[in-house]
Amino acid sequence: MLIIGCNHAAISDRSIDPLVAARNLTKAGLALEAYRRFEEILEKDPGNLTAHRGLVEAAYFAGKLEAVGDRYRKLSEEKGSEGLGHYGLGLCAVVRGPGHMQAALLGLENAAVRMPKEADVPYRIGLVLLMNGENQKAKESFDRAMQLNPNRADVRVALASVLVRLGREQEAIEIMRKILLLSPSPDVAKKARILTSQVYDPLKETVPELAQDLKKAVDLLHEDAVQQALALVEKVLGKNPQLPFAHSIKGLAHSRLENLGEAIVSFERALDLRPQSPVALVGLGDVYARLEKWQRAREYYEKAIGLDPFDLEAHKRMGEMALARRDHDWAASRYGTLVLLDPENLAHRHQLGLILVKAGRFEEALAAYEGILQLNDDDMESLVRLGSLHMLMGAREPVTRKEHRRRARAYLEKAQKLNPDNQAVFEMLQRLED
Repeated sequence: MLIIGCNHAAISDRSIDPLVAARNLTKAGLALEAYRRFEEILEKDPGNLTAHRGLVEAAYFAGKLEAVGDRYRKLSEEKGSEGLGHYGLGLCAVVRGPGHMQAALLGLENAAVRMPKEADVPYRIGLVLLMNGENQKAKESFDRAMQLNPNRADVRVALASVLVRLGREQEAIEIMRKILLLSPSPDVAKKARILTSQVYDPLKETVPELAQDLKKAVDLLHEDAVQQALALVEKVLGKNPQLPFAHSIKGLAHSRLENLGEAIVSFERALDLRPQSPVALVGLGDVYARLEKWQRAREYYEKAIGLDPFDLEAHKRMGEMALARRDHDWAASRYGTLVLLDPENLAHRHQLGLILVKAGRFEEALAAYEGILQLNDDDMESLVRLGSLHMLMGAREPVTRKEHRRRARAYLEKAQKLNPDNQAVFEMLQRLED
């Protein structure tokens, strides 16, 4: 995600998708400028549906929705452009909000007739139907979109969401399993993660009184009040010994207290009661990892990911295990997944950058640290590491040495402004002058 106006944009010469850049202008409150950018894109590529969506969104915030609506009405009457015109009219109705959904459906359904091979049209129809609470009809539209383009991650998440509403949770998980292979946007990955967390909610079907006590026990664990957490969960189990999550919390408490045998018993009891419990599986994996039974630990982490492909804890443990074994490529894969699923977590991004450097994958490491600066353009560690990487790559690549040194200097000078007393940065800049 590009942060508009950040100093980092002037340092990096890496190209940014014009559609993404224009959309980020809208997000940054510069809707009129975004509107102009989308108009320029559509002049060159009039059939770009992503640009049409961006134009309508920018028009809404820039106060130009009526003008855009008139434009799409004219297009709907022009031979060869009718589909785009109806598509745009449908989008305009969608952004107008409640009370305009029938007009949205009319426009999009007319577009579907004229653009029968465009997966985005039935996808948009499905979203409108979903907002209207017409779950079965929405599913049919998403099914059609999937048939037209099975490689759209957003379509898969939308279809999964309606399947969950229809009580078909395992089908929803299977639909989403491929998403991580499709390079989804952070927003789509986040939606998938939230959806699977709802499916595997450990407090689901727990009576409110006991659910509240279990939440309190989890809070106590986070506060390192382990004995209090254990006492509270024992109280809950006294009222209902058949609660899987209570046994999982008990296992976590015993694990913290180094009672590993009792932890195993508790987690296994949780799995007896609810075999599909990522929490219990990860907990068991952690116990076996502490016992240095790595293969057994990995089996449990993999089972957790098999249930919930978006489970952050299981992916993190796999990454940590890969690091412990110095398998940098495997570790990079795991931490790359963590960054995808939890993009605002800078710790995961920093770890990924370090792993990529150790693996000798310098171009990817540059991208990892640049990604951190797009979230926090004053991140000192990333500035220094980018400077160091460009210096290293300049020494290894004589043809591009001058350009690498230029970039190294830009990053290091910014780091020096942030921390003028940093001796390491001073020495690196001195080496650039030699």
